[in-house]
Amino acid sequence: MLAVPKKHEMEVRRHVRVVKGKPIYIRAHKRTTRDARSKLYVGRFKRLAKILEEGGVVANALNPKIKRIVIPKNRLPRRAVEELGFEQVAIAVPEAGQKTFKSYRHPLINHHIHDHGSSWVMHKDEHASLPMLFKRSKLREAGTLDTSINPMGKSKLKSVDMGKLKRLWVGAKHSITEGIPGLVGYLRGKITGIDTMRRRVQSLESPKTKSWIKSLVPLK
Repeated sequence: MLAVPKKHEMEVRRHVRVVKGKPIYIRAHKRTTRDARSKLYVGRFKRLAKILEEGGVVANALNPKIKRIVIPKNRLPRRAVEELGFEQVAIAVPEAGQKTFKSYRHPLINHHIHDHGSSWVMHKDEHASLPMLFKRSKLREAGTLDTSINPMGKSKLKSVDMGKLKRLWVGAKHSITEGIPGLVGYLRGKITGIDTMRRRVQSLESPKTKSWIKSLVPLK
């Protein structure tokens, strides 16, 4: 039987078929350890964040600083989202066409992921939301901030606590500069019958952006 080298701490189960009395190696099913899977997910998210930065589109003219991309769920499975440390939160401002009134936020970064059925719509907020700022503060107080999973792969964050008043101010800026334009756009869409956010983003995305996302290997 052919030896299969271990890679990224993966456990390999070999499959063999006997042809003319000789064992023939067919393929290996890889069952990754949690650490290896985490590295895989971090690499995938960093790539998607780069695509968002370079190829994201503005789908709400009232908030021209917020860019979005559509991500098929087989390119970023729910399991990956949750193992990267994203937490489900109640949505203050929904997106047209989303399938649930909960979305995913992360205490260490400002990326926000909305569920649109077979796809996610992801954007990066300019300011952190108030609940995530308080969550970050709790991680700092517990001494686990530097060891928490950062989807962007950064090992350490600033250890200085911004203080309660500043957290409130930053959270308020998020609500004012991003929440209100988002709510106005949502309500206007309800009145005018505007298309879903997913279809709107897809109609604006360039062929290059779509090809970048399509080229990503599906994950489980």
